Amino acid sequence: MKKIDKKNSLSIIIIVLIVGVLVYGIKMSSKSSLKKEIPTIYVPGTSGTVGSLDGYFEIAKIKQEDILKINIDEKNNVTELQKVKLKPSDIKNIVIAFSDAGEDIDSMVRQSSYLQSAFEYLENKYNISNVNFIGHSNGTVALTSYFTQVKPVKYFNINKIVAIAAPYNNVSYANADDTKESDYLKAWKKNTNGIPRNVQLYNIYGNVNGENNDTIVTLATIKESEQLYPRNNIHYKEFKGNKSEAGHVELLFNKKVVKYAESLVRE
Repeated sequence: MKKIDKKNSLSIIIIVLIVGVLVYGIKMSSKSSLKKEIPTIYVPGTSGTVGSLDGYFEIAKIKQEDILKINIDEKNNVTELQKVKLKPSDIKNIVIAFSDAGEDIDSMVRQSSYLQSAFEYLENKYNISNVNFIGHSNGTVALTSYFTQVKPVKYFNINKIVAIAAPYNNVSYANADDTKESDYLKAWKKNTNGIPRNVQLYNIYGNVNGENNDTIVTLATIKESEQLYPRNNIHYKEFKGNKSEAGHVELLFNKKVVKYAESLVRE
């Protein structure tokens, strides 16, 4: 009889443990599913507009009605060129473009102030101040300019930067064997204190036909990011192919690139 009681007690203990593990797992799963996805800001490169990334969004299966598109003009005026019918807490995709989208250093410095205007607008109107960032080409350079050239009371919080073909050294200085520093890089290096120490930078770059460049931006200029951002926080992802697959503009509409970029910001 005692043996039977011991067996029954052991069975009960095992059942209780199993149930406990299952309940704990359900709770953790529930918490995970409730984890709030933060918005992503997208910024196109030189001469880009709010519509420049539409092909990207189509590949990513992000509906146009779910994308807030804003433009900042030369006087720092912010205009919503595409509004959304979403609650502020449900806005997850934001495009920021500039009327003045040049590539010289003066334009880049001005774009840093445009970004500041956009960030202030998003925080004041939509209570958005914690985001991820995807930039194509000089779109990421504009953000680097913001970090190093603007001294706001409080920096907008950027968690992850996904940089698609970003030339941290001007492309005219981007030859693999060229050690010159552009005006961009010289200016940025003097003021790196504004670059967040915890931001994760993911450099996506194209390698067209084994030449270590995307026909415009080389791996050499991309690696100049190591002079600006914390090296331990920098990650690289190469995409090989011909120009139609890994070219500078074509990278932005490469299905594998889009899938990888979105996987980073939606984690």
